[in-house]
Amino acid sequence: MHTTIKNDRQWWIVLLLSMVTCSIYGIWWFWKVGEDVNAIIGGRDGERTINYVLMWFLGILTFGISTIVWFHLTTKRIEGELAHRGFSTGEFNVSTYWKFSGIPSIVLQIISIGYLVYYFIAILPGIFSDPLFLLFNTNYLLGSMLFNLATIGISVLYYIYIHRLCVAMNRLADDYNHKR
Repeated sequence: MHTTIKNDRQWWIVLLLSMVTCSIYGIWWFWKVGEDVNAIIGGRDGERTINYVLMWFLGILTFGISTIVWFHLTTKRIEGELAHRGFSTGEFNVSTYWKFSGIPSIVLQIISIGYLVYYFIAILPGIFSDPLFLLFNTNYLLGSMLFNLATIGISVLYYIYIHRLCVAMNRLADDYNHKR
């Protein structure tokens, strides 16, 4: 039985519904992308995309490493299928993932760990000695502002990747749906 694959994915819907549902929609959406990749490619490449929900839970235990691996492998499969079906892979390939999502997410994780270490070593002791410490600590305020700016910038890059993923999946779905 050949099912019809959704071919109208939009990045802004993923953004909006992920925000409204506290990321639950995003988790479901990536699970569905993985399932659709498996349906479109079938067993032609001898691989199967791992269930995203499982990788997300493993990501909690592996500090996000398993989700990075999932995105890399899934992007690689989609890139291969685009090439197999005669589509250009210039807009969506493994380097697209690493430029717009992989490396920025690793950088954000490193910044987060550094910020937590700084918080526990320099900030937390000051809070106990002076309740107004945070109001007058310019290092803390500047660090918070820079961390938030980095998070926003990396989020923009992430949604550029999501947009390109949507376009690639829509192309594959259109081709798959028309060739059945």
